[in-house]
Amino acid sequence: MKVFFDHQIFTEQGHGGISRYFFELMDKFKSHDEKLISSTIFSNNEYLKFSNKRSSIPFFPNTHFKGKIRLMNGVNRWNSERILRNGNYDVFHPTFYNRYFLNKLGSKPFVLTVHDLINEKFISKYDYLKKELDITNSKRELILRANHLIAISESTKNDIIDYYKVDKSKISVVHHGFSFPINEEITDPILNFKYVLFVGKRVMYKNFLFTIETISDLLIKNDLKFVCFGGGAFTSQEISSISMLGLVGRILFVDKVDDNTLSNLYRHALFFVFPSLYEGFGLPLLEAFSSNCPVLSSDAGSLKEIGGNAAVYFDPTNKESLYSRFLEMIESEETRSNAAMKGNLRLRDFSWEKTFTETCNVYNSLK
Repeated sequence: MKVFFDHQIFTEQGHGGISRYFFELMDKFKSHDEKLISSTIFSNNEYLKFSNKRSSIPFFPNTHFKGKIRLMNGVNRWNSERILRNGNYDVFHPTFYNRYFLNKLGSKPFVLTVHDLINEKFISKYDYLKKELDITNSKRELILRANHLIAISESTKNDIIDYYKVDKSKISVVHHGFSFPINEEITDPILNFKYVLFVGKRVMYKNFLFTIETISDLLIKNDLKFVCFGGGAFTSQEISSISMLGLVGRILFVDKVDDNTLSNLYRHALFFVFPSLYEGFGLPLLEAFSSNCPVLSSDAGSLKEIGGNAAVYFDPTNKESLYSRFLEMIESEETRSNAAMKGNLRLRDFSWEKTFTETCNVYNSLK
């Protein structure tokens, strides 16, 4: 069985859950000496950058110039189309939702991984998602035309069935694994104050503004800082809200986006808060578990499915629920210790080896 992975996510994404998923899956192919084809020639992806010993995929020097992404995409897509025309593979697994390959596949089957249905669920509520309408439409067509779908959680599988009426026999649930490198040489905390950690994007469904509005007095009363990792610099709306809440200098943004920094932040945080209104999987849960970081999580989407009994949960639409649980996490060392211990146990249910095996089962079913 020879599987072809295209370039899409490695061209577009420097750091994030989807490219981590595909990198780890492809890396398992190599460690098992399975036949793998990748069309990526150039990439700025962080996982490729820091894993050169494990990956044969080139890393494009981390320099910036106008048109760089367009150049990388043009070269990588040309290579993808060349491989598609040659047809020297058994199964195609695109890494994102561009339809460029549909008229080039011939009779070859393709498998599509669906990570979430965020756009479908929230496009009528949040205007910024309307800018991604082309992606949503492309995704819909690929979901309906794929030979088989991989959903990364039962929650996502149920969403696919609800929104697209896909037969459940066409969908396999394959959870992510985890592989969060911890640099043992960096043992001292990067930040020398007490803080709660927030990770990733802060767009509307991530519930950032709702969260800081709800717990602002708890931060002040307990001399806590609220540290945001990744997701870009604060917007003008966020800066205005932080100022009005009296949280200037208390809500901070860390712009050094790499796994070593993130691992250190998890390990030394009082706890990690994940207030999202929806997640297709929730990889930061596993990152926190692997770093012995207690987790306070929303109970929405797939988060209880993935977190199991290892997180403290709240209703992300209810301020009282968030406030009381946040206060409990601040005040109760026992609650935090129990959550961290259970997180370590919960990790046993997730591995990239398991992800690889179950994904190969999907490929083999299409022979």
